[in-house]
Amino acid sequence: MTSTTSHSTVPPPTIDDFRLTLRRSFGDDFNSVWEKMCASAGIPPDARSLDDQQADRLLDVIAAKDRLCHVISMSWRIRLTAARKLAELGR
Repeated sequence: MTSTTSHSTVPPPTIDDFRLTLRRSFGDDFNSVWEKMCASAGIPPDARSLDDQQADRLLDVIAAKDRLCHVISMSWRIRLTAARKLAELGR
């Protein structure tokens, strides 16, 4: 009996995922919070996508905001790490 290992892909979180989650968390304050986070991460607030380094920087900034943001960042980092690792295994 032969076994074939298939590595499913997990889509990495997108900048839109980050925006949506933070918009739900900050409500009316979202725009000012988002602009400050993006400025701290060196990312334009209207960016449509992130490379790996930008995503890592943004997650670091999100985590530093407060306890809730730290948990949000950890959640996204788990998904991002899973996507990266599964992509490596699928090569």
